[in-house]
Amino acid sequence: AKLSVSDRYLYIIFVLIYLFAGGKNFVILILLDVLTKGIVTLWGILVMKDITFGDKYKYAEISNEIKDNIKIGSNLMLGNIASMLILGISRVLVEQKWSIETFGELSFALSVSNMFMLFISSVSIVLYPLLRRTSEDKLSILYLRVRELFVPFTLVLLLFFNPIKFILEWWLPEYQISLFYMGILFPMII
Repeated sequence: AKLSVSDRYLYIIFVLIYLFAGGKNFVILILLDVLTKGIVTLWGILVMKDITFGDKYKYAEISNEIKDNIKIGSNLMLGNIASMLILGISRVLVEQKWSIETFGELSFALSVSNMFMLFISSVSIVLYPLLRRTSEDKLSILYLRVRELFVPFTLVLLLFFNPIKFILEWWLPEYQISLFYMGILFPMII
């Protein structure tokens, strides 16, 4: 999870340096994204060298673990691909049928919603291994603890929606309709 987050931080740093240097080429931004992913992958290999280059296990001992990881990982991957397709198709349809202003308004709302979905995905990266390794008799206790942590947090986010909306309406008055749609999408955080 720390590596996943550091990828975005590193990318933001590279992009800011590039933009302050006067860069305007989107291809460079794509290359910077690939570069940060490569750096973080190498960093992850070095940080987790006990897993990457650890003791040689017999395949029979770890084959069930490998199958479980592939099964869980493929479900998460399919969920992420489905969410990208839903957002991408809606953007393409809006771009083809309506004006660029409508496309901008929808993109703004979807980008903000996507930011929160990224947060949820990051939390799931941490929680899934925890849930998987917890014995079934302790899952109900873990559920209650996680719920006690996340429900108040998400409710506080919902309480801050109107002040944030007011600030954004003042700062970006041309996106008022996006903020209306964002109000409909925002409760999906919970």
